[in-house]
Amino acid sequence: MKKILSLFAAVLFAGTMFGQAYKLVKVTSVQNNKMYVIEQKDKGRVLIGYNQDNAIKSTDSYVTEGLLGDEQYVWKTVEATAGEFALCNMERYADDPAGHVYISNANNDTKLVMGNTGSNFRFTFTGNVALIDNPGNSNRFIGETSDGSGLFKAYGSGNLSSYNHDFYVYELQEITTPYVYAKQKEIDFGTVEKGATVESKTVEVIFGNLTGAVTYSLSTVTPFAASGTIAASGDKITIAASAASVEEYSAKLTVTSAADGKSDVVTLKMKVVEGADPSAKYGLYKEALVEGDYVIYYNGKAMNTSLTGTNNDRLGYAEVTPVDNVITGPDAAIIWHIAKSGDYWTLYNLKADAYAATKGSKNTAIMLADGTDDKALWKLMVSDGAFDFENKYRAAASSNPDNKWLRNNGTNGFACYTSGTGGALSLYKKGYTPVPTAIENTMVEATAVKVIENGQLIIIKDGVRYNVAGQIVR
Repeated sequence: MKKILSLFAAVLFAGTMFGQAYKLVKVTSVQNNKMYVIEQKDKGRVLIGYNQDNAIKSTDSYVTEGLLGDEQYVWKTVEATAGEFALCNMERYADDPAGHVYISNANNDTKLVMGNTGSNFRFTFTGNVALIDNPGNSNRFIGETSDGSGLFKAYGSGNLSSYNHDFYVYELQEITTPYVYAKQKEIDFGTVEKGATVESKTVEVIFGNLTGAVTYSLSTVTPFAASGTIAASGDKITIAASAASVEEYSAKLTVTSAADGKSDVVTLKMKVVEGADPSAKYGLYKEALVEGDYVIYYNGKAMNTSLTGTNNDRLGYAEVTPVDNVITGPDAAIIWHIAKSGDYWTLYNLKADAYAATKGSKNTAIMLADGTDDKALWKLMVSDGAFDFENKYRAAASSNPDNKWLRNNGTNGFACYTSGTGGALSLYKKGYTPVPTAIENTMVEATAVKVIENGQLIIIKDGVRYNVAGQIVR
């Protein structure tokens, strides 16, 4: 089958025009060598070529006009058996034609994964609603998992009433009238520190069937600047940005063919924050927790916002060595604003503009935009100056509820582990002056006092009186 699909791919995709613009048209049948978008009925989510938990993912972010055919939600049909099609994801195919570009569903299995060989699927329409099944796997139907998470697997026909299996199917059809589109609809420079160098980004402009030239303009010139010439479809506009002032910026880039009355708009965004103070001192904190900025630390490792682990579902760390119980000038990625939220606490990082949270399953941690989500709420436990954070969502989980403590396991980063993993955390608070290590670990030598009594030299030490011979004097 792999050789057959590879042969089909060589023939079918040779004529794919990624510079041509398309629009979506709802259809009631599927043909070979066509590109389609598969939308979940009534939920507005479309299948994309990526996996999570052995399921195909979906997104609610897509366009209906101005597609190029290489989007993550575009699929091309490869007919190997009459009426049955392998589904090739066009974004992944454009990146690596020999890679894992097909949906695969093994025999007697519910898993839907991306592979370099694909299963054959059949589309059965009732009106404009399609069921998609795999005849080679006991007619298992593609449907959303029961938790409504937007993940899709293959289920037996007996589950048709239990899972959402209904889809709308849209064909990509070439636009034959004048058009101008920006491939990127939003350019987000993210959160950057004041004074930092901001890497430029580009906007690709696609146009066709025009009688006039394409121009572009910015709604504001601060802090953004646009440059580049649009002479041919596929040319790019370079967007530069300056992080000179602390502010949250938003602007519009408009590309236009005035002669044809066609235009498209790109949203530009950037948030500039104060950078970490290189002279700021964070002291080892062992008092009652109060709102403030902290470094979260365990055994030489300070939790940061990077994602690590095989599935990018644990929070990474930076190696840090405190000096006299003080961390000086920590990077913004390891500074966490800890604040009360009802009976719980949130761990927020300004640079990432997100909260430390569990992904949901055991041994996981991610950054989450919503600090009110149970996954981002932490209950505080304190013992002998060490801090333990118990995740609200994980504590209530039906599976592995003991995997709820924010810990570092020594190699794979910070996540929700059991209490037996690692140990409770240390907090270093901004502006807090701790007891220096040198004083903490040193016994202070008692001072001796010399006095003259009745013409005799007496030495008093620790309240005891001695003569010059070292004998106790009473």
